[in-house]
Amino acid sequence: MPKNTLIISDLHLTPEFNQIKFDYLQHLFQKTDHLIVNGDFWSYYYCNFDEFLESKWQKLFPIMLDKGCIYIHGNHDRKEWCDENTRLFSIENHERYS
Repeated sequence: MPKNTLIISDLHLTPEFNQIKFDYLQHLFQKTDHLIVNGDFWSYYYCNFDEFLESKWQKLFPIMLDKGCIYIHGNHDRKEWCDENTRLFSIENHERYS
């Protein structure tokens, strides 16, 4: 059973990389036991899913997997805009999670 769980949402990441934001997220993710991304991890307004997956943000993906990330689709990263590649950063993905 995880000791602490970080629930985060509305990051709206795009291919535009921000090192300061990356460093902050990396630090935050590394100090938790379990991670839940509660929607809007990336934003379809600025890129498609493939463009996001190929961006420098992918450096967060191994940390997210290590933390057993649960990914919940939001309105800017709907399930129909994603594919099985959500497994690059999450062990499960859902439209709702309890």
